[in-house]
Amino acid sequence: MYSDETIMEEYQKFLNDENSIVIGTQHFDFGDEMLNIEITDFVKSLVNGDAQNNGIMLCLTPTLENKETDKGQYVGFFTDHTNTFFHPYVEVVYDEVISDDRESFYVGKENRLYLYSYINGKLENLDQLPTCNIGTVKQATKGVYYTTVSAEESSNYTPEMIYEDIWSNIVFNGTKQSDVVMEFVALPRQFYFQIGQGKISVPRIVPSIYGINDDEKIGIGEVREIIVDMRRKYTTDKRETTVNAFYRLYVKDANREIDIFGGYQPIEKSFLNNYFIINTADLIPNKYYVDIKVLQGKETLFYKDSLHFTVVSNVTNRYA
Repeated sequence: MYSDETIMEEYQKFLNDENSIVIGTQHFDFGDEMLNIEITDFVKSLVNGDAQNNGIMLCLTPTLENKETDKGQYVGFFTDHTNTFFHPYVEVVYDEVISDDRESFYVGKENRLYLYSYINGKLENLDQLPTCNIGTVKQATKGVYYTTVSAEESSNYTPEMIYEDIWSNIVFNGTKQSDVVMEFVALPRQFYFQIGQGKISVPRIVPSIYGINDDEKIGIGEVREIIVDMRRKYTTDKRETTVNAFYRLYVKDANREIDIFGGYQPIEKSFLNNYFIINTADLIPNKYYVDIKVLQGKETLFYKDSLHFTVVSNVTNRYA
């Protein structure tokens, strides 16, 4: 525990933008707001070994903390033992988004080509970074690697020609695998850069979601890949993949909608489809809703309640 004097000194340091044990502050205008403090720098200092993990303490400002009153007063917060949605948690945002351009490799723009390492149907890391004849390879996430073709380099590709990207140095559990040869077609730059006069007609896209049934009950611990099937309106066979699609996961509390991941998150774009992952281990028993947002030309389209499902407790609930 810190003494009152220490808290006062550290709080004054924080106000003066000096190094302090105080991580952040929040003002409550009405008293029913959620506690939401940015702790990124604190977590980074723990990861880098620059600070000790002694936990995080909540307290009022020193003047209020030490104030004497005739009647008892308190501020209450839900704890990790609270069996409601208002369960305290630390939110970590991983901003490496997969955006595979294998099916939309345009001349004159930066493009990414990906390699997916599936072992027995699951994404698994290789022993080391593979290599590619196209360029330098980086890792996006578990079992997913990519190389970037800059806009200047892609200008050297001839439109409507088929090219090969050859991935080598593929080693898993000490065993070297054969080279992987894949193909992509260089698309004309005018399909991407539409500069000039006239109005550009952008086909309307309607998203459909697969991977969780509507109103399905899911046990905690399940991991689901949610496919967002983007098809042109009034068609059944014209499917598109896009980097301009986002999803929002939230719960409802009376007339409020409460975001789970801080608003709209990018939907991944793979070679075959758009998708995102829901890991119910990160959620608590409650009913959840998914909205989809698509940017098309000058329009921003919202698809409310595209999916809703319920996460149930494996201990206290029975579910089909």
